[in-house]
Amino acid sequence: MRLKKLSHFKSIRKSWVVFCLFSLLLLLSFTEAFAQESHSSGKGLSPQVTELSPEAVGLKKSYSGRKISLDFKGADIQDILRILAEVGGVNIVAGDDVKGKITIRLIDVPWDQALDIILLTMGLGKVQFFDP
Repeated sequence: MRLKKLSHFKSIRKSWVVFCLFSLLLLLSFTEAFAQESHSSGKGLSPQVTELSPEAVGLKKSYSGRKISLDFKGADIQDILRILAEVGGVNIVAGDDVKGKITIRLIDVPWDQALDIILLTMGLGKVQFFDP
């Protein structure tokens, strides 16, 4: 019984290797064809960079908050908001649906700008009831 299972595993393994090699060859051929088409049409593979104004992405023009540096990898958004509330001396209320992890490195930026950047990155918004 054990030999049957092992031989069955070997046949599956061989099939998997063949499938992976075929997929890799197919991917390489499509990539090469795309590169040739892009080169012949004059359209390179260089990325298009568009400069956006702060207002276009939902940021204020000027920030006056105390400067802060943040360097986190995979940090919980709720914890980051607590840090910003402490630094800014403001109350931040985040609902139960505000969840997720964020990796961020900001050096010497106003805390209110950091808040806006983080909210924008996480697809969140804010409602401010009074000025801090």
